[in-house]
Amino acid sequence: MTRETGCAVDPASEHGRWELYQAAFGSLDLLHGALAHEPDAALRTSVLLRVLERVDDHARWLELAPRDEYVRRRSREIGVLRRAVGLAPTEADFAVWSDWLQLRLAAIPSHDLLTALARGGRTKRIRRTAAATLRTMPD
Repeated sequence: MTRETGCAVDPASEHGRWELYQAAFGSLDLLHGALAHEPDAALRTSVLLRVLERVDDHARWLELAPRDEYVRRRSREIGVLRRAVGLAPTEADFAVWSDWLQLRLAAIPSHDLLTALARGGRTKRIRRTAAATLRTMPD
């Protein structure tokens, strides 16, 4: 993979492989093949989380971490995030949604969702972000 990416790093090092993976984001097939052989579960998870935000087909990537519930949860949350503008306030499940998801939703221009987050977001940061985004929206 060092040849394909043009990235000259030590592939025996987790830091080196991280750089290789970042360089391989331009070739998802190459990246997928490399991740299939990644021995460090934490590194594989970190790369997968970034990939899931960029691709539509999560199933192919989830196969690389079949028992990683954190990756599966993030995949579900990305689905919520992608349909956020159309979410009804009754679909808001702050008790289940992670801080990661709530913070990203707090930046989406959806009046009903922002109002709900400004009132019931899990953290002060989420509530403030939602309120600030709400103030930027036209009445």
